[in-house]
Amino acid sequence: TIIMEDLSERKQTTYTLVGSMESNPDKGLLSVKSPLAGALLGKKEGETFELALPKTKLKYKLVKLEYK
Repeated sequence: TIIMEDLSERKQTTYTLVGSMESNPDKGLLSVKSPLAGALLGKKEGETFELALPKTKLKYKLVKLEYK
C-alpha cells in the first residue's frame, strides 16, 4: 500500500499495488505494471518523484510505503 501526495494540488491518495487483472484505480487498486508504479521503483518514504505524461509532468511525494 502506498500513500502519495500530489505536490501541485496538496492532495493525498492511497493505492494498493496489485496484479494487472485486479487493477481498478477508482477503487484504489493500482497495477504493478502501471506507469505510476514504475515511477515509484526504488523510492523511499519522503522522496519526491515525477510521472511523465504526454503533455505534462506530475510531481508527487511518497508519504508512506507499507508492505502487507
